[in-house]
Amino acid sequence: TADMKLRVGPLVATWYAASIAAIWTAKIVLQELACPATLAAVQFAVAAAGTRCLLPSSSRGPLSDVELRAVRGVSLTYTLGFLLTNAAIAAAAPSFVET
Repeated sequence: TADMKLRVGPLVATWYAASIAAIWTAKIVLQELACPATLAAVQFAVAAAGTRCLLPSSSRGPLSDVELRAVRGVSLTYTLGFLLTNAAIAAAAPSFVET
Protein backbone atom coordinates (compact mmCIF):
# COMPACT_ATOMS: atom_id res chain seq x y z
CA THR A 1 0.00 0.00 0.00
CA ALA A 2 0.99 3.63 -0.35
CA ASP A 3 1.17 4.08 3.43
CA MET A 4 3.64 1.19 3.70
CA LYS A 5 5.84 2.65 0.94
CA LEU A 6 5.91 5.98 2.77
CA ARG A 7 7.18 4.23 5.92
CA VAL A 8 9.68 1.91 4.23
CA GLY A 9 11.31 4.54 2.01
CA PRO A 10 12.81 6.63 4.83
CA LEU A 11 13.97 3.47 6.61
CA VAL A 12 15.82 2.28 3.49
CA ALA A 13 17.38 5.73 3.04
CA THR A 14 18.46 5.79 6.69
CA TRP A 15 19.96 2.29 6.42
CA TYR A 16 21.86 3.26 3.26
CA ALA A 17 23.20 6.46 4.85
CA ALA A 18 24.25 4.57 7.99
CA SER A 19 26.03 1.97 5.84
CA ILE A 20 27.96 4.67 4.00
CA ALA A 21 28.92 6.31 7.29
CA ALA A 22 30.03 2.99 8.81
CA ILE A 23 32.21 2.05 5.83
CA TRP A 24 33.65 5.55 5.51
CA THR A 25 34.62 5.75 9.17
CA ALA A 26 35.94 2.18 9.12
CA LYS A 27 38.26 3.09 6.24
CA ILE A 28 39.58 6.10 8.13
CA VAL A 29 40.14 4.21 11.39
CA LEU A 30 41.71 1.18 9.72
CA GLN A 31 44.13 3.37 7.77
CA GLU A 32 45.48 4.69 11.07
CA LEU A 33 45.12 1.62 13.29
CA ALA A 34 45.00 -2.01 12.18
CA CYS A 35 42.39 -3.14 14.69
CA PRO A 36 39.36 -4.63 12.91
CA ALA A 37 38.18 -6.61 15.97
CA THR A 38 38.24 -3.58 18.25
CA LEU A 39 36.49 -1.47 15.63
CA ALA A 40 33.82 -4.18 15.24
CA ALA A 41 33.23 -4.16 19.01
CA VAL A 42 32.83 -0.37 19.01
CA GLN A 43 30.49 -0.49 16.01
CA PHE A 44 28.37 -3.15 17.69
CA ALA A 45 28.19 -1.14 20.91
CA VAL A 46 27.17 2.01 19.03
CA ALA A 47 24.52 0.07 17.10
CA ALA A 48 23.16 -1.45 20.33
CA ALA A 49 23.08 1.91 22.11
CA GLY A 50 21.46 3.61 19.12
CA THR A 51 18.81 0.92 18.90
CA ARG A 52 18.14 1.23 22.62
CA CYS A 53 17.69 5.00 22.30
CA LEU A 54 15.58 4.93 19.15
CA LEU A 55 13.20 2.11 20.04
CA PRO A 56 10.65 2.65 22.77
CA SER A 57 11.24 0.61 25.89
CA SER A 58 8.99 -2.35 26.29
CA SER A 59 7.07 -2.97 29.48
CA ARG A 60 5.90 -6.43 28.47
CA GLY A 61 8.51 -8.33 30.46
CA PRO A 62 11.46 -10.57 29.58
CA LEU A 63 11.86 -12.22 26.20
CA SER A 64 10.70 -15.76 25.63
CA ASP A 65 13.23 -18.45 24.73
CA VAL A 66 12.29 -18.26 21.03
CA GLU A 67 12.63 -14.47 20.99
CA LEU A 68 15.93 -14.61 22.85
CA ARG A 69 17.35 -17.13 20.33
CA ALA A 70 16.26 -14.87 17.47
CA VAL A 71 17.89 -11.81 19.06
CA ARG A 72 21.10 -13.76 19.69
CA GLY A 73 21.16 -14.93 16.07
CA VAL A 74 20.70 -11.40 14.73
CA SER A 75 23.34 -10.09 17.13
CA LEU A 76 25.83 -12.74 16.04
CA THR A 77 25.12 -11.98 12.38
CA TYR A 78 25.68 -8.24 12.85
CA THR A 79 28.85 -8.80 14.87
CA LEU A 80 30.29 -11.13 12.24
CA GLY A 81 29.28 -8.68 9.52
CA PHE A 82 31.12 -5.83 11.24
CA LEU A 83 34.16 -7.98 11.98
CA LEU A 84 34.51 -9.53 8.53
CA THR A 85 33.90 -6.24 6.71
CA ASN A 86 36.53 -4.50 8.84
CA ALA A 87 39.01 -7.34 8.35
CA ALA A 88 38.43 -7.20 4.59
CA ILE A 89 38.90 -3.42 4.51
CA ALA A 90 42.14 -3.80 6.51
CA ALA A 91 43.43 -6.49 4.15
CA ALA A 92 42.32 -5.19 0.72
CA ALA A 93 41.47 -1.98 -1.07
CA PRO A 94 38.16 -0.63 0.28
CA SER A 95 36.78 -0.08 -3.21
CA PHE A 96 37.28 -3.80 -3.90
CA VAL A 97 35.69 -4.80 -0.60
CA GLU A 98 32.62 -2.65 -1.17
CA THR A 99 31.84 -4.29 -4.50
